[in-house]
Amino acid sequence: MKYFLSLLVLWLYSFSLFAAHTLRVVPFPSLSQLPVSAVHRIFQDSEGYMWYGTVNGLCRDDGYQVKIFRSDVNTPGLLNDNTIQCISESKDGFIWFGSDHGAYRLDKRQGTVTPLDSVRLQRQFIRNMYSTSDGNMWLSVGSELLRYDSSGAFQKSYPLRNMQGSPSWLAGFCESRQREVLITVGGGAIYRYDKENDAFSEYAVPPSGTVLTCIFQDNTHDYYWVGTQSEGLVLFNPSAERDSLFLFSPLPKNSMGMADGEILFAVQDDYEGWLWMTTRSDLIAMRYDSASRRLRPVDFRLPVSSNRMLNEIYKDRFGSLWVASFDEPSFIIRFSEDVFEEYALPALYRRTSFKPAVMALSDACERKMWVSQERTGLGLYDLNRDTVSFYFDFPELSGLPLWSVKHLSPSRRQGNVWVLPEYQSVAYELSRAGMTMNLQRMVLPRSLRPHEFFTQLYEDSEERLWIGTNNGLYLYDLKSQDWQVVNDTLGQVSAIQAGKNGLFWVGTTDKGVYSVAPCGPITHFPSPRSVTCLTVSEEGQVWVGTQDGGVFELSPSEGDWQEHTRSCGLDGDIVNQLVADVYGHLWIDTNQKLIEYNPSNPSFSSYLTTDGSLSLYRFIPTAVCQG
Repeated sequence: MKYFLSLLVLWLYSFSLFAAHTLRVVPFPSLSQLPVSAVHRIFQDSEGYMWYGTVNGLCRDDGYQVKIFRSDVNTPGLLNDNTIQCISESKDGFIWFGSDHGAYRLDKRQGTVTPLDSVRLQRQFIRNMYSTSDGNMWLSVGSELLRYDSSGAFQKSYPLRNMQGSPSWLAGFCESRQREVLITVGGGAIYRYDKENDAFSEYAVPPSGTVLTCIFQDNTHDYYWVGTQSEGLVLFNPSAERDSLFLFSPLPKNSMGMADGEILFAVQDDYEGWLWMTTRSDLIAMRYDSASRRLRPVDFRLPVSSNRMLNEIYKDRFGSLWVASFDEPSFIIRFSEDVFEEYALPALYRRTSFKPAVMALSDACERKMWVSQERTGLGLYDLNRDTVSFYFDFPELSGLPLWSVKHLSPSRRQGNVWVLPEYQSVAYELSRAGMTMNLQRMVLPRSLRPHEFFTQLYEDSEERLWIGTNNGLYLYDLKSQDWQVVNDTLGQVSAIQAGKNGLFWVGTTDKGVYSVAPCGPITHFPSPRSVTCLTVSEEGQVWVGTQDGGVFELSPSEGDWQEHTRSCGLDGDIVNQLVADVYGHLWIDTNQKLIEYNPSNPSFSSYLTTDGSLSLYRFIPTAVCQG
């Protein structure tokens, strides 16, 4: 039998940053569809689409597929050069991009590409491109910064000069929260744009020998962070005394432990305010220690490597960090308020001589888990000490039919669990004292049809049990011990979940989905698919997994079904479990892998495949059983 993974996850690397967050490094979701593996630039537009600049065209990733804009046999002459150097978006929603030879304006609705300013741009190397809140577009070309309006009409050119007055290049560009535009110039100073005079004036001169690169404003303070070519990341505070404008820190160190002060790109994350930078050799993260007024290393390292050819680091609207790479797959750094932990479960093997074959899981708190093991039945596992006890270790439980359990449901009593033995018409609530299991109570139906048995159980906040059977749905009040038939002709119940406005949602194997209001009507949403699981999102949308590997979204108000199977990356594997998290993402367990799906900007990531190994990967929401 295939192993059951109740939200079990691990991918390339996983770092526990601190008590509340976990960091994960995952590959770009559409790498296989890109024309080349190396990515130069990354950009997310106002609609959430991701755009990638490569040496073989501009790529738009809509979550389903990648569309490539380039000159080739299908679209000859579309671009003067397919090497994309920069990407931006104008205020009216057009994508602007620059190449080694020319700049272009792309109409997302029509999919048409129009050259920009044939006089000034079409044979030029377009180094950088930025938009500002006033609707202006800024392009760096040679030793000039050019300003255009959003329609592509040229406005003005601004010369770029180093400290010696010689032609230079644009190194960094930043629009502050105060709507001020600052730029850094290679071998030069920091300059500020004066709207009244329509000119850039010198704002701050770095110490002699310091060559500036990127610049951005701190997330919460008015000072700035400025990259350099050899001295790391520098704090620039315009409000400080003139001799204290720039504050230097010890050089950052790469994964080899070597100092690397050449900063290419840098951003600040939205979670802890850490500063992330791509350098000549690596990706490095540091935090600012306000007490010592220095940048300090943090507990983050990619696997040791002598050198990495990384380029841009880009923060998307969800706070994830996208890192472009030339020599290895580009990747995403994702932050989560959940903890991912790996356990090998050696005690199961020691006691049973079988590799772990977990059928169902439920949290028992204090880092213990209720676990149903194939062939050996219900157990209790201590994740700290790697010990396990089974139901047959306790005389009170040894005579109960707990040798085959495929459904465990959390009780409202902390650490307790509801257990449904397979093909039985009884439910047991078990508690524990340390690693000792105790029978708290059992629930027997008042009357059922012949050969009717329990399949699903959900305890609501009113201490009522919603019990599904192979025929219908029942309600049992734990306080009054009242047994109520909700509907005994729904079909075989395969899932029960609470929803919005007091509704409960019930999935069946052969008749679709029902919404049930306590003491109210039952609404039927027919489906031709056999439902294996369901979940309800924060917005009230109902997500359904099916026996044949489908994922569907039900809009209760419209009664419409929308299929998401392909956009989730599914290929026919049965969907065992769905969970909609607070971020609007859908977690999909298919026995063989766990998929994280983002329906708002359709994209997915696969985290784990099972291969019969002894490892168990456990997803623990921080809201459950702290400590």
